[in-house]
Amino acid sequence: MSRVRHFKEHWKKWRRKVKRRKASRKKARAEARAAKKTEFSKKLAAWAVCVATLSVIASYVLAALGCETVSDVTVAVFTGCIGYLITYAGKSLGEKMSRNKHGLDADGNPYTPPSTAPEDEAPLDMDTTGNADL
Repeated sequence: MSRVRHFKEHWKKWRRKVKRRKASRKKARAEARAAKKTEFSKKLAAWAVCVATLSVIASYVLAALGCETVSDVTVAVFTGCIGYLITYAGKSLGEKMSRNKHGLDADGNPYTPPSTAPEDEAPLDMDTTGNADL
């Protein structure tokens, strides 16, 4: 009887430990997802790169196999994807310049650059002749 009781207690402790581990891993994954959230336009840009690359590869593979390729469609898809990437680059540049202009970091929080002068030193006093009093 005592062996059964001992086993049940050990089993309960082990299950609690496993549940806590799972919960902490789940929480860590959720925090990582929240920290690495990518914006939709960046995902769309990655998709455009994939589509453009695959369309060019498919065109060359079909040509190598002797099949007839529709080069007009391939050129149109490739041009559209490259056009989107150029638009995305312009949008990102505009956002970056706006953030820099208004003193915001990438998350939109105010950014204050560290001062170049050490805080513990007082500024030098200049007399009327331009010589610094040390």
